Amino acid sequence: MLYTRRGAPLSLTPDVLSSMKHMPPAYGVDTIQFLAGPSPEVLAAHGQGGHNFLAIPKTMPLVASNRDPTMYEYGAKPSTDQGTYVTIHTGAALVPPEKYMAIIAALQPDLYVALCDEITHDAKPKKIEQTIKRSAKWLDACLNLHSSHSLEGVSGMLAPIGGGNSLKERSRAAKMVADKPVAGFALAGFATGEAPGAERGALLSAAIEQLPANKIRYMPGMLSPVDLLDCVAKGVDLFDGAFPVQVTSEGYALCFPLQPSQPPPAGQPDVESGVDETKINLWAAAYRLDKSGLVPGCTCYACTRHSRAYVHHLLQTNEMLGEVLLEVHNTHHFQAFLGAVRKAIESGTFAEYHTWFKERYLQQQQPEDLQDAGKSLAEAGKDLTRPVGSGGKRPTWTRSDGDDGKKEEKDQAKQQRTQ
Repeated sequence: MLYTRRGAPLSLTPDVLSSMKHMPPAYGVDTIQFLAGPSPEVLAAHGQGGHNFLAIPKTMPLVASNRDPTMYEYGAKPSTDQGTYVTIHTGAALVPPEKYMAIIAALQPDLYVALCDEITHDAKPKKIEQTIKRSAKWLDACLNLHSSHSLEGVSGMLAPIGGGNSLKERSRAAKMVADKPVAGFALAGFATGEAPGAERGALLSAAIEQLPANKIRYMPGMLSPVDLLDCVAKGVDLFDGAFPVQVTSEGYALCFPLQPSQPPPAGQPDVESGVDETKINLWAAAYRLDKSGLVPGCTCYACTRHSRAYVHHLLQTNEMLGEVLLEVHNTHHFQAFLGAVRKAIESGTFAEYHTWFKERYLQQQQPEDLQDAGKSLAEAGKDLTRPVGSGGKRPTWTRSDGDDGKKEEKDQAKQQRTQ
């Protein structure tokens, strides 16, 4: 799905979207962000639903999730039986099922996730059990309101499935909603702290094994390409599209190969500029005079019309067009990747594609010289988990012991003042 914030893509206008060769198949919005500015009352007064208000192409399904994959809106206060507390752009608010479904009725999405008592992966067993009961209660309320708002035939509901870090509770939550009259299911609470790979896979399997095979399985949360493939292998059908937006905000252009026959990008991994064979850091001074396209062979608007040097200049001068061009490319590349995944599924070769891509991606994302550089920095006392700065600028690293390298100089100055 196309990622949006408050109903709008971060850098893509409707005309740019309509001209893209690999257009996202669905338009994703976060229901919670329509509590205010615009409110459900404004949407309802405008009429004709979210497609008309947000200028979404009629051929593009609108999917309303219960969370934004790039931020966590829940947990401002503990939820109650009346509703869940969220924090949005206007502050904290209590969201009962009635308010939530008023937003859905105003948006009239093609698919939407029912109200869920969201929790993070580190929730305690008692809290997990409580949220499953509460979400089941709210699901029944949403089903009743779905009928009273005359949404049958207009919007399909996805029943949320929680369970936190417990295999038992994930399975139990799935069993509780498996027979509900819904269009599909939303696997809630993922990408909130669980380890990718075996741990996440086991939690997904515990829930999906209890669900009918002919209904949609949607997984909210931001995932890397490898994580996404792992989830497809477990049976997930629908995902958020936040990854290319996140990469764009950091100044990167995606360049990982999409097929085994595709050659690797030109150039070698560069430790100094933070470049590997999965992405290119356009903030790096190495591209200041580079006249080549962003990614050789890419057919997107940005790559066929503009150079690395130009995008590097735009980023350095904080021009909005820099992120526009990067998001055009990254969305194009990511959608081409998803197209390759769909073709592999259709041809019965997904297992082979999954194995090839995972081995290639992980190998090229951390080449030996980058690993050696990481070890050297760690031995020098650098904390590699704490970048300082914003956007995609190359971070300056803080020392893990809090020493910024100037402690001795400060001590000497203090001693001189006391003499």
